[in-house]
Amino acid sequence: METKELEERIDYILKQNVERIVISNIVKSNCLYSKIDILNKVDHFMITKYTDKQAFTENLLPYNMKGFLLKQAENSKQFNFFTDKNEIMIKIPNRGKILFCKKQIESSRKIWGRQTTTAKKSIFLKKVKK
Repeated sequence: METKELEERIDYILKQNVERIVISNIVKSNCLYSKIDILNKVDHFMITKYTDKQAFTENLLPYNMKGFLLKQAENSKQFNFFTDKNEIMIKIPNRGKILFCKKQIESSRKIWGRQTTTAKKSIFLKKVKK
């Protein structure tokens, strides 16, 4: 795998104001986690690592995110990055060549943003008050 190319891609993506990152297709059998989900909070990233039976959560500061993603690239074949307008996908097949895909997200698919959660809470509160 070309780590320099991967490092450049990750630098480019992290400058895009990423809201969510999903790391999947874990290949190594000795890896404990089957999927890693990362949410961008205001001042840190919240990382949730899923096993077959449990989920583990930890926080990571933004300046450590690049190193964390490069470390996960050793065990994973697919990264999905979600911004407010785009989904950016990196796939790493067995041959080692890095595939990069960027597509626009429909507004109806934006279900994890901060605004959506706030809107749902305010709608719920209005229903309760009536």
